[in-house]
Amino acid sequence: MVCMIHIVVFLLTITTVFEIFPLITVPVTKHLSLSSFKNHYYGLFGWCVRAPNQELMCTRKKIGYVSTDVDSSGHVLALPSNSKVIVSNLLVVHPISLAFTGTLLVLSVVIMVTPLGDSPEMLLFTALFSLPTFMLCLLCFLVDILLFISKLDWPGWLMLAAIISVALCCSMLWIMRRVVSVKKYESQQSISHVRSIEQYPIADVHQSKQDSNSSEYEDMQMHTEDLLAPEVTYRGFID
Repeated sequence: MVCMIHIVVFLLTITTVFEIFPLITVPVTKHLSLSSFKNHYYGLFGWCVRAPNQELMCTRKKIGYVSTDVDSSGHVLALPSNSKVIVSNLLVVHPISLAFTGTLLVLSVVIMVTPLGDSPEMLLFTALFSLPTFMLCLLCFLVDILLFISKLDWPGWLMLAAIISVALCCSMLWIMRRVVSVKKYESQQSISHVRSIEQYPIADVHQSKQDSNSSEYEDMQMHTEDLLAPEVTYRGFID
């Protein structure tokens, strides 16, 4: 149990770091991108194009791309997958997924460092919360694949590792919840079994036995006194 919750916290910490990388892609920073295609660099909050002087020219920071945006050469924005630009609004699942993963990490740390780790209710809530966290991680990766297909850069592929990590954490949380529930049930059964057995001190048992023997002896004496000797009557007839 203790080792398992430490593994969960470690994996969730790594997952949180993995999910931070897509948030700091272009235009937030100019060194990371979710995808690169024909001198175009796509990030979570916009996209950039490399000018002839090798300088990156980026759009204003916002989630989702705008179909009217043009690059420095006057070309309309085109995604590597030829998907409609409006699909890029689905990138909003990235910050939502990060928020869920961070919350799950906090819950796991609380379980690790407080007595709530022995509470089946707390473990059940955390295990249930891990399910939408996994679904959001999966959705992030699917959106990235939908928009950028094979042109996805390594910050986007980190979401695949995040999916596997959250799936492992989800499984271990459910195992922990089952183990704690079984232990609690067994402890309750043992306590109820002990309470159902009446316990008496040895001295009381000995005294009770002596009182029982003395009462039996008195009963025997009373029964003996009640017995009367048979009366024999002799009658003689004298003719």
